[in-house]
Amino acid sequence: MVEYYYLKFSCDRVAWIFRMIAFTKTAVQYSTVVFLASLLILAHMFFDLLMLWVNYNTWPLVYEFEIIFLYITIRGLVSPYRQDSFGRIKSIF
Repeated sequence: MVEYYYLKFSCDRVAWIFRMIAFTKTAVQYSTVVFLASLLILAHMFFDLLMLWVNYNTWPLVYEFEIIFLYITIRGLVSPYRQDSFGRIKSIF
């Protein structure tokens, strides 16, 4: 693959990582659940960047396992809370 595309795809992913870091810093002020979920998504973004450099995202089973792990983990974070407790989370606005 041309080096230009590696640079472009890497810079795009790094830009999304910086956006997610900013969101995670903001989320810590509002809710622990949102903070932990955004932290997991940030870990996914780092993993995705690493997989781009290692093998250009050609191992689909690794991604399927990771997405299932993220789903189960985020579901486990949210399940202890009742539906009405989400209404009590401080609003951003």
